[in-house]
Amino acid sequence: MDINKKEYIYVVLKKIGISYERSSHASIMTVVEGTEIAKELDVTPCNNLFLVNKQKEYFLYLLLGDKKLSAKLLAEQVDSSHLSFTSREERSSYFSLLLMQLCSWIDQ
Repeated sequence: MDINKKEYIYVVLKKIGISYERSSHASIMTVVEGTEIAKELDVTPCNNLFLVNKQKEYFLYLLLGDKKLSAKLLAEQVDSSHLSFTSREERSSYFSLLLMQLCSWIDQ
C-alpha cells in the first residue's frame, strides 16, 4: 500500500462522519508520561491493550488510565483460558492488514 497511513486514517474518519481532534506528542513510554500529557490536554488517560489468546484470537481492550487490568477476569469474560500482550510484530502486521481492509471498504 503506497499511502501515508496516518493521513489516510484522517480521510476515512472524515468520510464516515467521525469527528476528532488531532494532537501530536512524543511517544509515551510510561504511565506517568501519559498522565502528564492527558492533564495538558484535559482528557482522561486511556491504555490501549492489544491482547491475544492461545488460539490466536486478538482483543483490543481500552482501559481508563486509573484502572488496573485483571487479565484473569478479562480472559473469563471473553471465554479464554489465557490472554497475553501481543508482540510488536503482531501489532504491526495486524494493524497493517486492518488498514488495508478498511481502505478497500472505503474505496468501494
